[in-house]
Amino acid sequence: MDEIITQPSAAPVIQALRSIGYNSQTAIADLIDNSIDAKATKICLEFSYNEGNGSIKIIDNGIGMDEIELQTAMTVGSKDPRDKRERDELGRFGMGLKTAAFSLGKRLTVVSKKDSKLSIRCWDLDYVSKENEWLLYKSIPVDIALDFNEIHGDNGTIVFIDKLDRFCGYGTNNIVKSGSFFSKVSRIQKYLEMVFHILLERELLLDINGNQLIPWNPFLEGNPRCYEGEIQYLQSNGKKVIVTPYVLPHPSTFNKRKYRELGV
Repeated sequence: MDEIITQPSAAPVIQALRSIGYNSQTAIADLIDNSIDAKATKICLEFSYNEGNGSIKIIDNGIGMDEIELQTAMTVGSKDPRDKRERDELGRFGMGLKTAAFSLGKRLTVVSKKDSKLSIRCWDLDYVSKENEWLLYKSIPVDIALDFNEIHGDNGTIVFIDKLDRFCGYGTNNIVKSGSFFSKVSRIQKYLEMVFHILLERELLLDINGNQLIPWNPFLEGNPRCYEGEIQYLQSNGKKVIVTPYVLPHPSTFNKRKYRELGV
């Protein structure tokens, strides 16, 4: 039977990948998942406003990637979801790094160090759309200033996102004000303190613009009115799932300010 290879056009596909359901909080959390997969124990986030021409930078001390690994990580759809994964691996489709970053801005630069060797890749969606080709830079664009020394030691990764049209209105007539920008950052911080509270209670160090994140347990385990139910053991795809139910205190037991702080 005759067959031909059809390659999807880059411009429309890459734009579609920007709108698959992320908000700023879930996008940043997905990017942090990648650092956790890389065995990082310290992750630093930097949000820069720069009059609407801002950036988001994530620096971790994980195991890093070599040239081949980084190329794979920057390739759209680099994993088969049917493949067997490590028990603690969070990614499944090989999409999260790209789609999470693209939901925030139009340029993604990754610098990774493994065994003291640096590897670099950069997606610029303006260039991809202009050429309508899956063109990936192998060096840092001249208008980006990154300090490789921010990767301490022999291993680690920097994820740098700019042209933040979705996050702060870059390149549009609706650039967000500084106050709105950092209000978003504050909401992201609270979200991460909840989502990663178990890891933050253990060994993970996570900070935003130098402010250390403090774990927030949504089950209010320290509250005497919180009831922990009997642990349930479920089976899913041959694996055991442990479920611990909680009954939270009624809202009337809190004053309004405390209730808002708890976010319950």
